[in-house]
Parts: sequence; C-alpha cells; structure tokens
Amino acid sequence: MQDIMNLVPGAIIFNEFENIKQGFLNILYQLDISYRQEAEKINENKASIVRNISSILQISC
Repeated sequence: MQDIMNLVPGAIIFNEFENIKQGFLNILYQLDISYRQEAEKINENKASIVRNISSILQISC
C-alpha cells in the first residue's frame, strides 16, 4: 500500500503536466484557426481589389 501512496504525487504531477500540455495545444490550435481566417480575409480582399482594377481597366478601354 505504501508503494502505491508513493506513486500518487508523481501521478498527480504528471497529470498536471498533461493538462498544461493540452492547454498549450489548444492555444496553438486556436492561433492556427485565427491565422487561417485572417489569410482567407486577405485573399478575399486581394480578389476584390483585382476585380475592381479589372473593372476600371475595362471601363477605360
């Protein structure tokens, strides 16, 4: 029984490290999603600018 009791603090510490690791992974996942959303917005804005320039050039010709 004493052997098991000696293992408990180590298991608790290991579990806390796992929780911290999972928290960091969640943060990285959220940052990745935010980055992708921003990249999509930038690409949409680029496409809009290109369409506007094309329209202006067609009107000018």
